[in-house]
Amino acid sequence: MKKCIGFILAICFLSIAGYSYIKFNKIPKIEEENCPVVKVILSNQTSFKIQLRPDAAPNTVCNFIDLVECGFYNGLGFSKILPNYLVQTGDTIGNGTGYPGYFIKSECKANGYPNNLLCVQGTVCMARGQKFNTEGSQFFVLLRDAPELNGRYTAFGIVTQGLENLMALTTQSDLTVKQMTVEKFYGAYKEPKVLSMVEIRDTAQ
Repeated sequence: MKKCIGFILAICFLSIAGYSYIKFNKIPKIEEENCPVVKVILSNQTSFKIQLRPDAAPNTVCNFIDLVECGFYNGLGFSKILPNYLVQTGDTIGNGTGYPGYFIKSECKANGYPNNLLCVQGTVCMARGQKFNTEGSQFFVLLRDAPELNGRYTAFGIVTQGLENLMALTTQSDLTVKQMTVEKFYGAYKEPKVLSMVEIRDTAQ
């Protein structure tokens, strides 16, 4: 009887400890085969892979997949390279203002969305203007942990292979994105929900 009680108490303790660890330290893991994966080939033939997280930022992932599938990123350069911090691409103009012609909502905690992904090394986030809900196509990859960004930017994926190829970039790099492809593993992803003119107007105020 005592052994049974001890076993039950141990199970309860481990359950509580596990819940606390997930809630306060780590995001819940999901099965890798359920996550779409984007492969990015650079103009120097190196590459990296991004595992997307539709459970954390579903509309952002739909938007990203839609842009990848239509070849939006192919040929674009890196508009921002901050060594040992981040690299950014997705700008069709090259001066930090390029976007696909529409905006989507910021799926991050500071904008009222329950996204628990942390901004650690390798995390992929949407870039935006000074205001929320100004994301379009630009995204950045963190080259180191950046806790100061937690909850402020829409994190929607993690680089699982080839991060060293991004860390090798310098501010003088002339590399471009040669091609991006996505493996959805039979998942269905709808067209992204974009902001209406009224919502864009309200964001600008």
